[in-house]
Amino acid sequence: MTAHRPAVASLFGVAALVIGVRFFRVAFPDWFSVVRTVMMALGGVVVIAIVLVVAVAIISGVIGMVGNLRKPHD
Repeated sequence: MTAHRPAVASLFGVAALVIGVRFFRVAFPDWFSVVRTVMMALGGVVVIAIVLVVAVAIISGVIGMVGNLRKPHD
């Protein structure tokens, strides 16, 4: 029965970790709200940056295609 000891030990470890995280969330709820707010703000900035880069790429491509249409071709 020695083969099952690591699984039981890891099960107890996971249970202790879950209990610890729940206690930590109860003890310090403001810390999590600050982190959540900061992460949401950073995520919003990243999404805005990605949208702007894609918009600039699309506009640049359209302007390049219009410029190629206006060139005289042989």
